[in-house]
Amino acid sequence: MTDIELQKALVKELKQMELKHLDGSRWEDFHIYRQGKPYKNDSDPDDQENYIIVALSDEDTDKDERMIVEIQMLISIYLYDDENKTGDLELANLMNYIDRKLREKRIIDGKYEIEPEIHKRFNPDCYPYFYESAYITKWKLPEIDMKGIVELI
Repeated sequence: MTDIELQKALVKELKQMELKHLDGSRWEDFHIYRQGKPYKNDSDPDDQENYIIVALSDEDTDKDERMIVEIQMLISIYLYDDENKTGDLELANLMNYIDRKLREKRIIDGKYEIEPEIHKRFNPDCYPYFYESAYITKWKLPEIDMKGIVELI
């Protein structure tokens, strides 16, 4: 029940989601990575396009001494035929969809609870046809059973 298990649970959740374009068509071959992505010189250049990195960030305790973990979902898409400049709208659509799905569930993997505070950030400095954003959430980890830990010591 650590931040690493939370990260794994979020990757699993994202892989089960049907991510869609603004027009309702399904994103094909959308990659989900933990903490990083393959290098650009890897054998498959397609894994550099259309991905979400689920990255661990800060971890603090709340007033009840429960751990609160910040997760940053770094989203990158590649739209070669983007004459209408809809890339940032596509990103907003993806973040809204992910946000709605996670908030509907509220608790994932039966133990990790999403906090109300979220942030959406867009990166205006991208290469042509690439669009990037960050969807930042905070999650409450379950309480640690100290009785069980004491028995292990």
